[in-house]
Amino acid sequence: MKNLNLLVKHLLVIVSLLFVSSAFGEEVKVPLKPDSSKAGDIGPGTPIRTNVLIPLSVAINDYELALFFDSNVGLVTVSVYDEDDNIEYSEVINTNTESEFYLDLSDLASGTHTLKISYGSVRLVGEFELP
Repeated sequence: MKNLNLLVKHLLVIVSLLFVSSAFGEEVKVPLKPDSSKAGDIGPGTPIRTNVLIPLSVAINDYELALFFDSNVGLVTVSVYDEDDNIEYSEVINTNTESEFYLDLSDLASGTHTLKISYGSVRLVGEFELP
């Protein structure tokens, strides 16, 4: 329970930093984690400790989402969802030909958005704010 409370506190700090940084138009890192929302995945209450190397970093600057891949992982599906879990943006990118991608999200509404990235058997999720 202590670990859960500590995790919640850390997430609140990260979210607060995202709000402050995005208000000044600076690039903000979008933290990613494994997406366990799919049926059959590990659910709450199942303790797992493992180190996962994610060859990807994501940042948002105003309405531009930047993805930086450290290695080629093939075709990657990038999707953005609104607060009601409606898909707002989706694109397939090829990391075998490029390692940096910049996606224009200026058509999306302000608020909290969920980013889902998938390649191979890897499923990642993160949240970000648009002004």
